[in-house]
Amino acid sequence: MRAESYNMPHFSLDGMDVSAVQAGVAEAVERARSGGGPTLIEAKTYRFAGHSRADQALYRPAGELEKWLERDPIKVTENALIAEGLLTLESIEEMKASMKVTIEKVIATCVAAPEPLLASMFENIWTPAKASQS
Repeated sequence: MRAESYNMPHFSLDGMDVSAVQAGVAEAVERARSGGGPTLIEAKTYRFAGHSRADQALYRPAGELEKWLERDPIKVTENALIAEGLLTLESIEEMKASMKVTIEKVIATCVAAPEPLLASMFENIWTPAKASQS
């Protein structure tokens, strides 16, 4: 993995498994907060859609997408939470409806916002230099 050349901790995980992702990210966060620096996480996933809107994904073997959709992390997690009695289908649908409203409000706010000034495109890119670096 490329992180080795930077002497950076790294690991791969199943990006289709919400619990594995949570555990891996928690490990990386703990390392960073304790002064151990960054961690490169390779989350192995499957791309459900084509590369673009024009990509019909005709290169996929028949049945491949359907097989991977059975591992859709959102659906798998929803089903697990329902099976464990932590959520109901109704509560999940309520959350989705609430999130949709929130997203629509954010989109409306962004669309209504003025275009940024071209001159501002290089602002807030670098961390201000410390006095000792000047």
